[in-house]
Formats: sequence, structure tokens, C-alpha cells
Amino acid sequence: MAIKVKFYGTRGSTPKAGDDFATFGGDTSTVVLFGAGVPVILDLGTGLSNFAQELDPLSSFGAYVLLSHFHFDHIQGLGFFVPLDQPGAWLEVHGPNLEFDPLRALFTPPYFPVSPYDDFAGELRFVGHEPGSFWLEGSFARITCGVIAHSNLAFGFRIEMGSHSIAYLPDHQQPYGAQGVDKVALALADDVDLLIHDAQYSQDEFESKSTWGHSTFEFAIDFARSANVKRLAMFHHDPSHNDEYLREVQQRYGFVNGSGSLKEVFVAKQGKVVEFD
Repeated sequence: MAIKVKFYGTRGSTPKAGDDFATFGGDTSTVVLFGAGVPVILDLGTGLSNFAQELDPLSSFGAYVLLSHFHFDHIQGLGFFVPLDQPGAWLEVHGPNLEFDPLRALFTPPYFPVSPYDDFAGELRFVGHEPGSFWLEGSFARITCGVIAHSNLAFGFRIEMGSHSIAYLPDHQQPYGAQGVDKVALALADDVDLLIHDAQYSQDEFESKSTWGHSTFEFAIDFARSANVKRLAMFHHDPSHNDEYLREVQQRYGFVNGSGSLKEVFVAKQGKVVEFD
């Protein structure tokens, strides 16, 4: 099965705008997997609007979403997702199970002017999951989800489509103090073709933000090696890291044709496409 992975939003915490963020992108977390069936969207950040602009407005839209968690930077694109506001459109969101639907609770007045559930012409569905595996039949994809270390409840995902596998760990707390490496996260990423992993901080930044739920560039690479990953996309860029900064990160940490299982490391760019045959 041929698979295309496209990055529509690569930023963490809050979107950024301006010429200094034009290359690596200023929109928050949104990645889309295109395979033999229905697209699979990873998170609902502001990058979702970039995906919407590529869609045919005259075609009926449907997609699955794997939602890692409910922080604003991962959901704030939902309320402005125009393709859902057409008859016959649907969006099925799969995320951590809570005792209520947090998307319905948030995307409603007075917090948001309209409800995607009640005011959009299409259908929005939320499906809560406990850790485990399930199938997205329309995408021919087997999904494994697990709770990984973060500042609040968050899932990591493993997506298997045909003979290829992708792990998505956009917000992952690097161990600090006496903590060990997250075994659930390692299992999700084990031997995948592509790992999309939190790499928000430098080591110096991490010293003052070690409990904020994120990882350093060095840890992302060490983690990828430990999990026998083949390609690593460093993701969830800090709002303070402009294009000049991230180019330096790419020059220092990025490589192609590396040793061991890890053959490539790159800083994720908005608009970048990774393909598997």
C-alpha cells in the first residue's frame, strides 16, 4: 500500500505568524496520512485550515482523526474546518476516553460562537478509547493507542497501514530526575518506518521546563534509536524557535543515511511530504 504523510502544522503550544516562521511553519499540530482509503488526520491544530484549502469544495468530505489530547494547540482548528459544514460530510474523532465529550463542551457558546456538532451541515462524531488497538476500516489501518507521559492525559499512536508503520508522539515528557524512559511510548514506536516525535526544547531550555511535558532534540534522537526507528521527524516546535533557529537544529542534528536502524532525522516542515511505496 502506497502511503503519503503530509505535514500541515508543525508548531506546538501556540501558532506563530510572520516571515521568520515561513519555512518551517507557524501552524499547530496537524498531519494527514493518505493511503488506499479514507484520510487519517493526526490532531486538529490550526494546520487543519491548510489541509482544507487543498480539498475540492464540490466533493463530499470524510475523514478519521486520531486526537492525541485536548490541549488547545491540538484542537483549535476544528471550529474553523469549513469542509465539515456541507451536507454529507463527516469527521470521526478518536481520542482518550473521558466521562464527557470535551470537544462538545468547548466548541459551544460562550467559548466558541457555533457548535460543529449542532450548527455544521456535516456530522462530527467523537469516539473515546481506552489504551489498546482498533481498526479504522475505511482507511485499512490498525491503530494502537496508549497513555504516554505528558503534563495531562495524552495518547501516543501507532498506525499500521499495509506493510508500513508510523508512530505519532507529538507531546511526550522526557524523563527527568529518577524517571525512566516511557515503556508504553517505546512499544508504540518499536521498529516503525517513521516516528513523529516531540522535540520542543534545547537542553538548556529543558533545565527550566523539565516538567512541562516535552522533549529535547537529543532525547528525541536517543528515543528513536532505542525504539529501532528508521526515520525521525522532530516535531512540535517551540513558538520561540524561528526559521533561523530550526535551520541550525537541522544542520546540527539532521542526517540521512545514518548508522544502525535510524537512517534519517529531519526537522518537520509545514508542507513536507514523506512517501512509502
